Amino acid sequence: MFLIAAFLAWKEKCQQRLRTECAFSWLEIGKRFEELNDGGAVVARWTQDSKTKEYKWEVMGGSKAFSVSGIEMCKQAGRRFLDSKTLCSKSPDIAEIKDDGDRRLVLIRENLNMGRARGTVSSVQAGEKSEAEFGEVANLTGASQALCLRLSNDERS
Repeated sequence: MFLIAAFLAWKEKCQQRLRTECAFSWLEIGKRFEELNDGGAVVARWTQDSKTKEYKWEVMGGSKAFSVSGIEMCKQAGRRFLDSKTLCSKSPDIAEIKDDGDRRLVLIRENLNMGRARGTVSSVQAGEKSEAEFGEVANLTGASQALCLRLSNDERS
């Protein structure tokens, strides 16, 4: 009985340490976004094809520093999401998104309720009609910071 109790206590401590380390890395990513804070100048506009459900994002504005390291940090945050079994199990549809940058921007839409669809657009190409929703996430660096904080808290629970 003592060995079983010791094992269970050790297992709980290990799981708690892993949760703390995971949350810490989200906080580190959030801190790096804070260093790039641009006062809301960076905007991400998106469209989602109604048929294929694929996203297309366009990131605009901000400083040269954001365009170089900020885009890579966005992708890093998208990859980081896949490292968390807790978060992936809560949002399996987001975990299935192939592109790391798309995944992070969808996380902002879903978790922060930012960048919701503002309308739809229709087009006809080669006789085939397609429809897409569109919207934007204003203040991308601030939204990214808030997302990291939320995911850090979600991962701890």
